[in-house]
Amino acid sequence: MRPLQAECAARVVEIVPFVLRHLRAHIRSQRERQFTIPQFRVLTYLYLNGQATLSELAASQGVSLPTMSKLVGSLVKGKLVAREGREEDRRKLRLQLTREGVRAHDAALESTREYVASKLVRLPDDELRNIIVSLDLLQSVFQPREAAGG
Repeated sequence: MRPLQAECAARVVEIVPFVLRHLRAHIRSQRERQFTIPQFRVLTYLYLNGQATLSELAASQGVSLPTMSKLVGSLVKGKLVAREGREEDRRKLRLQLTREGVRAHDAALESTREYVASKLVRLPDDELRNIIVSLDLLQSVFQPREAAGG
């Protein structure tokens, strides 16, 4: 490993969890709806993908089916997620956001963006541009690539 590569990796591993702790605390502190990070990630997955099965959600979040079932159950109980399909075969149920789920997701996302913006307010524009470029690079490294031809 090259020295600069090792230093960059060390900084990412050091900084990302710190940022996530701040985001987690902010999301939990919201008055209207209190989400856990896993709940918010499920809402975001459904927001971006339209719908998913329980298995797809579990795989996307790296958790077991029973864990995801419990998490989704709490979101269904809160009327944020709806199940569509035949209840007798839960493997085929499709999950999607309700209107209230979309509103709750959008409100939490906007509030979190405002929170992050408040943390960045002291930085000059050139440093903000550097952060954007750096985040774009990180995204290109870590975001899954689409299959060829799709």
